[in-house]
Amino acid sequence: MKFSNLLKYLLSPFFMFAVDDEGGGGGGAGEDRGDTLDAGAPKVEDPIVDPMKDEKTEETEGDGEDSKEDDKKAKKDSRIPMARHKELLEKERAARDAAVAELAKYKQGAQVEQTNEAIEATETKLVALETEYNKLLADGEIDKATAKMSEIRRLERTIGDQKSDMKAQAAEVRAVERVRYDTVVERLEAAFPALNPEAEEFDKDAVAEVLELKDAYELKGLTPSAALQKAVKYVLGAETGREKSATEVTPNVDKDEVAKLRKQEALKRNIAAAKATPASTAKVGLNNEDGGELTAEKAMKMSQEEFAKLDEKTLARMRGDSL
Repeated sequence: MKFSNLLKYLLSPFFMFAVDDEGGGGGGAGEDRGDTLDAGAPKVEDPIVDPMKDEKTEETEGDGEDSKEDDKKAKKDSRIPMARHKELLEKERAARDAAVAELAKYKQGAQVEQTNEAIEATETKLVALETEYNKLLADGEIDKATAKMSEIRRLERTIGDQKSDMKAQAAEVRAVERVRYDTVVERLEAAFPALNPEAEEFDKDAVAEVLELKDAYELKGLTPSAALQKAVKYVLGAETGREKSATEVTPNVDKDEVAKLRKQEALKRNIAAAKATPASTAKVGLNNEDGGELTAEKAMKMSQEEFAKLDEKTLARMRGDSL
């Protein structure tokens, strides 16, 4: 009769002799083959350990939902903190204020200043809305917070449009001044041969003195064209009517010239951007005239020499060897 381990354990207090697995006689006294009843009996005090479970699992098993909630909160809190947002906002405002201060001396500078004021007013509204949004989130008002976020997004788009307008206005103001400055230079060179590099009367020292004084006048708030006129009048004087006109009259600017200048500048920027962009490698290695995928039909039009240059990978793709 064969005893199970459980039965051996239950009967161990009553039978203190060895039992053969097949029901026959006992083994040798000095030989331990694990045949004694309490040799395979488990100890009552030994804990039963589940190998698929560890202490960490037991500790965190009941906290699964809490962990998920914590992860959600962490994701929500990944936005830019309000303090950091305000810091970035102040830096942007400082940069815009500097641009407004620079363009204030130009005739069209007032328009840029008005646009900047509109941007700052919209940004103030945006900060207030974001404060309300964060409070709604903290209070658990999800629906109201979602509606508030829609308002925030609309204001952000408005600010983006306003910034684009300001950038275009500033570019226009600078282009107008460049055209006016070029006109002033032409008139001054015609009225004062000492300033014309192609004239025999050209005076390099006088030009250097004029340019130095021009920079000083610009620091005082004059536009480049007005500063140049004033510097020339101070260094060389203005006796004739032509000289007075060149140094005192502010030239009118042709809008077509301004548009032409801005178009040229845009073209220069596009060329610079194109040069800075790495060339596409999508069609590298394709030996065909019109680009694209090299097919068997295109290969039929190739010369024997061109076909011989194709690598095995290209040939395999043409044959359809690879999926």
